[in-house]
Amino acid sequence: MTQTSALQLLRDNHKTIRGLFRQYEGVRRKTPEMKDGVVRELFMMLDLHFRLEEEFIFPLVDRSTDDPAKAVTGDCERDHVTIRGMIEALKRRGTDNEHFDIGLTNFITACEEHFEREETELFLFAESALGERLKETDLASVMENRRKALMGAPQYRDAKPEVVQNPHGGEQMRKRAG
Repeated sequence: MTQTSALQLLRDNHKTIRGLFRQYEGVRRKTPEMKDGVVRELFMMLDLHFRLEEEFIFPLVDRSTDDPAKAVTGDCERDHVTIRGMIEALKRRGTDNEHFDIGLTNFITACEEHFEREETELFLFAESALGERLKETDLASVMENRRKALMGAPQYRDAKPEVVQNPHGGEQMRKRAG
């Protein structure tokens, strides 16, 4: 069995979140009544992803690297603040608002730019500075356990990814994230 590194765990989060972007497009066109559930899961997954980076990766990189890498973690932290602000604005607007889709498109663009910065800059700094330490299964396991613990928090209660109520009757099973 192949062990997942800490950075691979975060790359997998990016893939999951990108999948939710695509899923939103599908439900937006075919079953707009389900937009809210996809959006709640998207926001939850992004918040969990950010928290893992902020609790584990950013501090490791900052302690183990030089100023250019610290500048990148600073940029990523500012991206997190900006994206969280966009999430709050979208939540206030609500999926029923006629301008929600435009706001979500801008949000997705900001997320994609942030993911690109992480994948092409931050993760490379982390890999070169921390090397084998990031491949330790313990760090990935600790991060995954933290993600699972956070998913049980009250603020995520309505964003569980396992099942979504289909407004046309019954429940629709969705792939479990992560």
